[in-house]
Amino acid sequence: MSPQRISEGEFRPQLGIDLLHALAGVLAGLWLPLVIVGHDLARDPRHAVVVDLFMFLVAGASAALGWKRPLGWRHWLRVGRDIAVALPLWTLFNEHATGSGLWALKFLAVLYVLKLSTLSSRTEALPPAAGRLLGLVIILPLMVWWSATGWLVLGGDVETGDARLRLVRAVYWAITTMATVGYGDIVPKTIPQMFYACSIMVTGVAAFGYILSNIATLMLRFDAARQHQEALLDRVEFFMKYYTVPPGLRQRVRQYFKFLWTSRHGYNDAEVFDSLPRSLRAELSMYLHRDLLAKVPLLHDASQELLRDLVVALRPVVYLPGDFVCRMGAAGDEMYFILRGEIEVLDGNEVPLARLHEGDYFGETALLTNQARNASARADSFCDLYVLDRETFTRVVKSHPDFHAALHQKAHARPSMPVGAPAPVPRRAG
Repeated sequence: MSPQRISEGEFRPQLGIDLLHALAGVLAGLWLPLVIVGHDLARDPRHAVVVDLFMFLVAGASAALGWKRPLGWRHWLRVGRDIAVALPLWTLFNEHATGSGLWALKFLAVLYVLKLSTLSSRTEALPPAAGRLLGLVIILPLMVWWSATGWLVLGGDVETGDARLRLVRAVYWAITTMATVGYGDIVPKTIPQMFYACSIMVTGVAAFGYILSNIATLMLRFDAARQHQEALLDRVEFFMKYYTVPPGLRQRVRQYFKFLWTSRHGYNDAEVFDSLPRSLRAELSMYLHRDLLAKVPLLHDASQELLRDLVVALRPVVYLPGDFVCRMGAAGDEMYFILRGEIEVLDGNEVPLARLHEGDYFGETALLTNQARNASARADSFCDLYVLDRETFTRVVKSHPDFHAALHQKAHARPSMPVGAPAPVPRRAG
């Protein structure tokens, strides 16, 4: 069976369900320890009804959705868990549920905390490293809370009469003990309390050490791209110094790498696309470049198969301000699509004939007719272009003859602007 594919329409509802599951798990992790210790907050029927209602809505909705999509015995186990969690035991039986132990079914809701591991993968706004940090931030307070309720079970700080103040002091004790910075104002007095305090200190050292090491690792990952860029610039500078590259050319090389960093944080498009299978590469390319291709009149009637062949074959290139993309009289074997930047079309005397912007294209006449360029194209700013070379174009034409005929006809319909310029512009001052 092929893996189930989540469509874009189902993505956001599923993200909301996972988020509600995680919140229900956190609520269960906070509430159930209070039930175990018999705290006054847990005995308040108003609080119990609120918890029951939230669990009923979240787990009941999850069970209803799962009932419509049977996927195997593991799936039905999850549905059964949702049904058990959704039962409003406290509301129906009041204190009898607590006394009979039926409330233990609510412990299954703690498993919802595992949904935190899927939130980062479903949340596009968060990188994976931030998603892992989010899970750690949620689990740490639960560990403190469980340690505090365990302290109450062992009779810690019994001299405090106020139940709320005793709970707050238990949390305070758990934090100071886990962090191993206890101030001695709340100390264990019995042997079980001493063993419990020792276990909490060992657990706290391991937990805080693990969390701090992960935070340090995550911070390094956040800055990994910059460190890679700086290492690359060091090698480039050493290279230019070794070969005594002139200052002007050095500056242009530095400008190129600076542009790559500011525009795309130094990453290479080709590395990303080369790591993907062809089908996924074509789908991603169509998503990224469909607006670019839609602006090209020659491709308005093109089939999806043709567009996929084109976008996979497009090769990204960058030109600095003042660079000539092509020169008048040179052999033409490439067609260009402008992703970002501006291109000036010049005649033989470098007089501006037209200005091309994002979404424009040029070079198709020389590509089709195998003629020399009869105009020049110069980058007026940093330009991101996509190139379609002759070999790839010929292959696409052979598999799509109707496209070749239409493109050939439209290219010959504009012989005065073979580079694809839309309209002449006045000469700029200076």
